[in-house]
Formats: sequence, C-alpha cells, structure tokens
Amino acid sequence: MNLGEAKASGDKSFYRAAQPPGVDNVRVIASSPSAEGSVCVTVAAEVLAATGEKPLGTFAATYDIQPSAEVTVSWHLERFKKYGGRSGKKDG
Repeated sequence: MNLGEAKASGDKSFYRAAQPPGVDNVRVIASSPSAEGSVCVTVAAEVLAATGEKPLGTFAATYDIQPSAEVTVSWHLERFKKYGGRSGKKDG
C-alpha cells in the first residue's frame, strides 16, 4: 500500500511518511458459496503511519471470486479528516 510516501509533489493531498504505512485490526469476511459457486471475500483494516501510531484511515478490499477463477477486485480508502486535510473516499 502506498499512501504517497516518498513522492515528490507540492500537492498537499499527499500523505508524507518516512516508511511504508502499516495496518491494524484486520478483518476478513467470506460469504458462503452462492448457488453458482462464487464467493465474496472482504478484507478491511485500519491504516497506520507506523506500528503503534493512531490510525490514518480505513482500507477495504473486496474480492468476488467466480468458479472459473475469474476475480473482480474493488477497493476503498477513506482518510480520517484530521490526517490529509480533508475527508475523502477513493475507490478503485
């Protein structure tokens, strides 16, 4: 996960960190297989600037896995307002 550390930019929306961020309170939820055999797995976590620090925001990724092994991935990053200067959601 790269939240903008070590990027050369004058843009204030970038989070600057001396090291890659960490995660805490990771949660994994998997659905039961559907009638067609597909499964949905969601992983969510708090993003930290470093181990032991306060959370910067939350990250979630969803994996829709089909019986054919086709996987659709979606993700969501929400920064806490006090870090990064604004509250925001970024979907991918």
